[in-house]
Amino acid sequence: VHLNNLERLGDKSDGGYVIHKKSIKQSQVLVSIGLGENWSFEKDSIKQNNKIKILMFDHTVNNYFFFKKFFKDILHFFLLKKLRLKKLMNIFLYFDYLFFFKKKNVSHIKKKVGNRNVDGQISITKILKNLINKKTVSIFLKVDIEGDEYSLLNDIQRFEHSINSLIIEFHQISENNNLKKILSFVKKLKLLKIIHVHGNNIYLKKNVHDIIEITFANAKYLSFEKFKSKRSYPINQLDYPNHPRKKDKKLRFF
Repeated sequence: VHLNNLERLGDKSDGGYVIHKKSIKQSQVLVSIGLGENWSFEKDSIKQNNKIKILMFDHTVNNYFFFKKFFKDILHFFLLKKLRLKKLMNIFLYFDYLFFFKKKNVSHIKKKVGNRNVDGQISITKILKNLINKKTVSIFLKVDIEGDEYSLLNDIQRFEHSINSLIIEFHQISENNNLKKILSFVKKLKLLKIIHVHGNNIYLKKNVHDIIEITFANAKYLSFEKFKSKRSYPINQLDYPNHPRKKDKKLRFF
């Protein structure tokens, strides 16, 4: 659907996403599933709304993760592969992590998010139920977990009434009937509507995107235009290539 007042939060590369300007301000909690080595979206979110609570889930990010990354970055530096300022600063990412996650309203939960509650894993249902039980009625949900997102779709759909906005990065679209799973998920949604789409240019299969980023917004919170979006994607000055040295490809709709 067409929606005005879109903005980008996060890096102008991989890690940035396009949302509606009111989304973060209207949210009580940002649940971010998948941390990796980029939390620029979350940093921009807390600048917009310093009262928002941020819960980030990722079982793969720990001291060993940063230890391994540091030595890899140092090696690349001596091989003259990290000469740009941003690349040099990225060597010391661990200190940025410590600084950001010491904020009182930001937490990193080192658990895998799935559809079951077992050792080392927590279900998306439990996360959302716990928030709703604490009178949290406006949740911003962001999911980027390298292909495991498909196992969460049914549970996300059941809780859409409490989700103010949703960002999902869908991976391996060409495999395992994943495109059908995405279409089925979208058709089941009653309140969450697609307001933005961006193709990730890091991985292309036969010149076709195999990873797509989709932003949804809840019709309870925003007034939508009645017609479908006629924008050309990517949107100039909002969308940027995930791989900065490759051009974004235009999306075609059939």
